[in-house]
Amino acid sequence: TSVDGLLAGASERVTDRFAGSAKELVTGQPEEAATGLYGIIGYEEAYLRERMAAGTAAIVAEAEALGDPEVLENLRYILDAPAGSSNAQFHNGWRRDRAQ
Repeated sequence: TSVDGLLAGASERVTDRFAGSAKELVTGQPEEAATGLYGIIGYEEAYLRERMAAGTAAIVAEAEALGDPEVLENLRYILDAPAGSSNAQFHNGWRRDRAQ
């Protein structure tokens, strides 16, 4: 089943600016779109593929190089702690992993 096939039924039922074929979806500037994702984010494809191949180790190395204690604490929580085990509270009063 193609994406267009899946969207066909929805576009027949819904007549707003969000309905239509996936081929019709256009966002951003044509010049940026022509460079692809790698051009938009400013890194060569080979570099990013090398980083992706390193997996989680690349994420850890990047966070450690940044040296921000909050980033490191969040990373440790994501990688090592059970979901919902943190009592961290954010500026808006919300706690991590909880809606409030």
